[in-house]
Amino acid sequence: MENGPISPLMSILINARRAYLSTDHCPPWLLFVFVINMVFGTGPLTLPFAFGEAGFILGSLWMLVIMLLAFITTTYQVETCAAVNALRRSFPADFIANYRKQAKRPSLYLGKASVPQPQPVESDEDEEIQVSTETSVLLTNTSPAKPIKADFEIRERLEVGTLAEALLPSWLSKLTHGCLILYMFGCLAIFAVSASEAVSDDIGSIGSLDSYYLCLGVFAMIVIPMSFGNFQNTQHIQLIVVVLRGLTFCFMLIASAHAIFIRQTAEGDSFSFVSPLTTFDVSKTPYLLGNSIFVFMIHHSVASLITPLRPHREANRIVYTAYSVSLVAYIVLCGTALVAFHGLSNTKCQDSDAAAAPCALQKLYNLNFFFFEWKWIARFLYFYPVLTVATFPLISITLRNNLRQLLLPSLPRSFPQFYSYSKNTEWDPFNIAFTFLAVTPPLLLAFLNRDVQQIVSLTGAFAGLFIMFVVPCCLVVQARAQLAKKFGKSVKNPFHSPFRHRNWLYLVAAWILFSLAFNIWKISVPGSCWVMCN
Repeated sequence: MENGPISPLMSILINARRAYLSTDHCPPWLLFVFVINMVFGTGPLTLPFAFGEAGFILGSLWMLVIMLLAFITTTYQVETCAAVNALRRSFPADFIANYRKQAKRPSLYLGKASVPQPQPVESDEDEEIQVSTETSVLLTNTSPAKPIKADFEIRERLEVGTLAEALLPSWLSKLTHGCLILYMFGCLAIFAVSASEAVSDDIGSIGSLDSYYLCLGVFAMIVIPMSFGNFQNTQHIQLIVVVLRGLTFCFMLIASAHAIFIRQTAEGDSFSFVSPLTTFDVSKTPYLLGNSIFVFMIHHSVASLITPLRPHREANRIVYTAYSVSLVAYIVLCGTALVAFHGLSNTKCQDSDAAAAPCALQKLYNLNFFFFEWKWIARFLYFYPVLTVATFPLISITLRNNLRQLLLPSLPRSFPQFYSYSKNTEWDPFNIAFTFLAVTPPLLLAFLNRDVQQIVSLTGAFAGLFIMFVVPCCLVVQARAQLAKKFGKSVKNPFHSPFRHRNWLYLVAAWILFSLAFNIWKISVPGSCWVMCN
């Protein structure tokens, strides 16, 4: 018996269900691991020195404020992803028209068949809804009923750049893409430099060859293959690295406690646990500003983190739990670092086989443990930067997805056989090309210049500030306005932020203005430092 033609609406529903069932799902505990690995990237290396400069009290208060504001804007991004998913299902033609307008040519996602056949609307990568011209006309002239809860399910991975294109003015969308690319290039460059430097400093020169470049090549050979996949493909190394990060944290506390014992024995009654914790220096706030943004920055990867999560309603709770655990861990780590090493006269840490005296707090905290009698722990802590091998693929995957969604609709439609989005695997030609486009510039920068700290701190203070605070607020305001316009003011987004009152937006906006003014003022001061001064 021959089936009749499939209606356009039924085709879209079939496509959505197929995409939903084919997506790799992520359990809540795995999302927690991903967030912890991103939050504990380079923070344990740089935050103790930042606390030592600004003071424990100011550092703790500052980190608490940044964590709360970062969580607020993360919930805004979750709400925006849900809202745009619902809008795209109800008004796909509107988004096709948006792509046509921005690309200034017929959309790549617009089918030509008069009767659409079921095609997957999304795969593990970046997919867009495919509908025919007739479908577009039909849906444009249809006023759908108010969306149900299932319509808000985050089934399509909508990167920050895609959300900006869908909701924001063209100039603000382009600025968002620019800040994303600048920030993530900086992150990837510092990951490559820090890992390669740690190993090369231990190896030394190999004949006339600087071992740094050899280590950078090995680092590239490890991280590039992992960058071709998606977040779920890296879950095994993420689990291994999160265990290693936990061991590192414990070893740092043990070694710091040992340093406190040595210092108490040497100083006697003059030693005080409290005095190193009472410093309070507002002028050193720039050390905290850049570091804290880097620590709690997951906003560029929210879409990749939460789309495969099941159930989606757990997203905010998991992120809040990971943030809270990280905040407590950082305060404990920095507090013990200050008591153990702050104010010591020995400014140089010597790497020797014999036991040495503790040295003053270093700009990179892993250098403070050469004194430790258990040398294997000292060596383990020294190589902590190598663990960025797990964070590099996460950032590069996000960067690749944003570059693909930004540039692919603008490419000439040569070789149409390559536009086979239903076969969008990690080894398809476009995935390979955009992966190399994402990882090559940061690795090249790391090859040409090892001293990228100032560049990265500036990107964190400006591009990072924009991505973490400005973009989520703009997106959520526009998403709420579009929902009210399309479905009426009574529509309820089941994934709305718990901070949906407009006063929270005003609070974040005030923080943005304060931080921006402070950044501009500090950069205009001669000799000012951002994260670490040379």
